[in-house]
Amino acid sequence: MPATYDPQYRFDDVRYSNWGKVPVIMPALKGALNFIIGKDKADTISMRTWFLQIYSIYFYIFLFLYIPVFLFTIRRLIRTKVFPNPDIPLTFSNLIKYMRPIAARQSTEFTR
Repeated sequence: MPATYDPQYRFDDVRYSNWGKVPVIMPALKGALNFIIGKDKADTISMRTWFLQIYSIYFYIFLFLYIPVFLFTIRRLIRTKVFPNPDIPLTFSNLIKYMRPIAARQSTEFTR
């Protein structure tokens, strides 16, 4: 023990996370963690390290929101710009069929 240690403190244990901070949510989360990974591992989880990496959390939230919007936009662009009729279903074979170069499609139309 260090010379400046005050024996009056008498620490009983170490807590990595304050599971009683938010009354209903945090104890429920702790109970779920106890059930899923076991009490010993759940007691040593430090949530502070997760929240110190706040920009990583922002990145994953943004990515989670961005991907569906991006896929929806690509699908709409393909249906309006590539397919001649928006009622044509978006399938791989239709995509290959209509993505051929326009000159190749025109040359086959003139030979008929």
